[in-house]
Amino acid sequence: AWRRCAPSARGARARRGDWGARWADGAGEYANGAGLYIDRGGITIRNINFWGTWATGKGGGIYAFKGNLDYGVDQTVISWGSAMNDCVSSNGGGIHLSSSDAVIQRVAFGKNGLQSKTDNGRDISAVGSPTKRVAVLACTFESHPGGPQPRVGHGGSIYVDLQTSQVAFELDGLPGLYGEMDYSRFDKGGATWGNGVGVEHGTARLARSIFRNGYISFDEEGNTIPSFGGGVGVSQYGKVFMANCLFEGCENPDNGAGSAIYVASNGLLQASNCVVARTVASWDPEWFGIAPAIDIMAGASTSFNNCTIVKNETGAIRTQATTNVYNSILWYNDVFDISGPAVLGYTDILGGSGNGNISIDPCLYAPDSGYYEPKKGSPVIDAGKTSVIAPDYVDLDRDGNFLETSPLDQRHIDWVEYPRIFNAQVDMGAFERQFCLADIDLDHDVDENDYFSFYSYWDIGDWRADMNCDEVVDDTDAAIFEEHYGQGC
Repeated sequence: AWRRCAPSARGARARRGDWGARWADGAGEYANGAGLYIDRGGITIRNINFWGTWATGKGGGIYAFKGNLDYGVDQTVISWGSAMNDCVSSNGGGIHLSSSDAVIQRVAFGKNGLQSKTDNGRDISAVGSPTKRVAVLACTFESHPGGPQPRVGHGGSIYVDLQTSQVAFELDGLPGLYGEMDYSRFDKGGATWGNGVGVEHGTARLARSIFRNGYISFDEEGNTIPSFGGGVGVSQYGKVFMANCLFEGCENPDNGAGSAIYVASNGLLQASNCVVARTVASWDPEWFGIAPAIDIMAGASTSFNNCTIVKNETGAIRTQATTNVYNSILWYNDVFDISGPAVLGYTDILGGSGNGNISIDPCLYAPDSGYYEPKKGSPVIDAGKTSVIAPDYVDLDRDGNFLETSPLDQRHIDWVEYPRIFNAQVDMGAFERQFCLADIDLDHDVDENDYFSFYSYWDIGDWRADMNCDEVVDDTDAAIFEEHYGQGC
């Protein structure tokens, strides 16, 4: 721990905290890295809290320049119980990485700010040309907007501007305690575009991340202003590959675009196993439909494979460029499911027909309460096409193979990861049902226990005996059960 270190041009003084160390009381004369300045070196930071540090330049908490060293050896690693709160700078309110490799894992970011409405990245800004890896793993980003200005430029929480095609910015979760998954989580980020993550240049791989309550932006007088991408914003120079992410409850003001996701002209977005749900209408009900969940500009390249896009008040997808939608569910959306040119295949959408498309209520568990999995007997089970499952562009199973088909489905209830294909045929939507229809007790086996359980439920009209998902328990359900019971599992 450091106590009352002498002021210098790089790095503010620090004082001892309750445990570990706490960096605090940064002053305005520190141009870059008010808490810590790293120049061409590697450092490991654990159990350190940066509170209230302020830089007139970049990196209110930490500024790292060209830390181009191998991960796991001497690379800049910020992790394990560290926190970044109330830090302020011009870019990267918490951390600014300039052509620097870094791994930032399990760090809590809160109420960090920027000095100007044109600055970027309240919590993290990653710019320049790193050589090996820039990764943010299982971090939390909460309680925005913060800092002196309620509005910022790009990247409400994270701003990506990588001038290299060799290194992709990585955002992912990590295996946690007791076999659970720690997801990266975003809550209430405010920005002109990309309230959670804004990608200006370069490639970003986003996996196992949760974007909730994408925040409305304000001008200096407190008026709402247009924002683009309540969760993720992709510029005309950005490329984003995204898998197993959840966008829930995002909102955007009048005349904005993309309450959850915004893709600018010539930008690229490929999403798989993602849920986009319950985006909120603009403050004035007369503006319904102004900021749909997903907005795609002319010239953009986008695809959505095995995605569940449901219960969005402002519409689901508005596109000016042909977007590809395969193995997906678009249902229960107000205003529209898709507005604009699209190629649909093996997708459940109102009015869907041909090319494997269907138009049937997908029978999800409780989408109003955040449960987006298909019920037993749902028409989307085994209704997708295996050959159009997206490649594993984000390496979900961490085997180094980015070209294999996506191996895992989307889970956000118990955090356990499950295979993307069960029973030889993929389901529509982000979730794969992992049990045979006649497996009533969910033990991955069909036997006399399932027979007894089914008729116990059937006798009392319990929903667990509803085999065709029509909300009625009758002789039809018994016939379906008998057929599948005889087939086994």
